Amino acid sequence: MAEQKFDSYLKDARLRKGLSQEELARQANVSKETIRNIEKGLSIPNVLLAIGLGALLGVAVTELFMERG
Repeated sequence: MAEQKFDSYLKDARLRKGLSQEELARQANVSKETIRNIEKGLSIPNVLLAIGLGALLGVAVTELFMERG
């Protein structure tokens, strides 16, 4: 099984919650572009944003950064 990275796990978690990028961005108080760039692997969130995203999505921040495979 291939490793699932932060970007794809974030997208999967967002979709499981039924949120659009725009809705998640609004709740996280960031731009839609920020969420899009994270999901595309173009940027990595800082620790505070990662904690906030985890809380909004109902997953532990460590789970977002865990290596999968």
